[in-house]
Amino acid sequence: TPEDELYKEFVSIVKRFTDKEVFFNDHIEIDLGFDSLDKIELAGAVSSKWGVKLSEEDLSRNSTVEKLYNFIKENEGKPVEKATDLRSMIKENVNLDLPKSAFYHRWIRFYLSVIVRFFFRIRHHGVNNIPKSPFILAPNHQSFIDGLFVVMKLKPSEFKKVYFFAKEKHFKRGWKRYLANRNNIIIMKDGEGVADSLKKMAQVLKKGRSVIIFPEGTRTRDGMLNEFKQSFSLLACELNIPVVPVAIKGAYEAFPKGRKMPHPFKRVDVEYLPHITPEGYTKDELAYKVKRSIERVLERNQ
Repeated sequence: TPEDELYKEFVSIVKRFTDKEVFFNDHIEIDLGFDSLDKIELAGAVSSKWGVKLSEEDLSRNSTVEKLYNFIKENEGKPVEKATDLRSMIKENVNLDLPKSAFYHRWIRFYLSVIVRFFFRIRHHGVNNIPKSPFILAPNHQSFIDGLFVVMKLKPSEFKKVYFFAKEKHFKRGWKRYLANRNNIIIMKDGEGVADSLKKMAQVLKKGRSVIIFPEGTRTRDGMLNEFKQSFSLLACELNIPVVPVAIKGAYEAFPKGRKMPHPFKRVDVEYLPHITPEGYTKDELAYKVKRSIERVLERNQ
């Protein structure tokens, strides 16, 4: 372990983002538990301290404490553009043309909802808890069709203003891209990082629209709630946007990950919980509060 002052200062910065002891050969994600937002905030802190700009690619290549320390040591003092911190990124205006909600947007939802109701015994609760837009819908993620479960009960005026984000690899074909551009789906291009995604989501919210973000990032593999990523809570706190926790229960049993066809006639409950305003919370506190509110519903009657 190096004994120089630079290493000691670097470790003190790393400790801002983890409650674990930091060792020289620790992996930033695996051992210290950094998520994408933590890494971007670490890059901003490093830039402010030593004038070293760390891109998302640099962070991926230098994935251990040792490699990051050596990268900083090699690049310290070189003239670079200062890295922008996350909060400034979110407040920065970007040129984003929102997809239009075509006249058949609501008809697609209607017909898909009919099909879903044929396959599942679905129940919605707490619809009156949804505030006027903009808001962030934050559901847990149990199945491939959770997005439809969440929006199928929204009022037409609310549904028209809710936007999804999807990876470009799912919309390579022309007809899929055509539908995305007319059904409130914003395609994230290959190569765009977390910072680009955050800026686009922020722009949607600043235009008075709403977004649906799955805080777990991916579907559960065992029916249990995964750790929450904090993209949604950071956006909420910085833009003062209310978050609506949505508890989905039964979708895992009906359509688990890896299954091509659902189990028919399973009961699925979707509960919109009272919205949470971010005022007075840090992004960590808000993420915890949203997760805990969903956990309480999932634990009910188990």
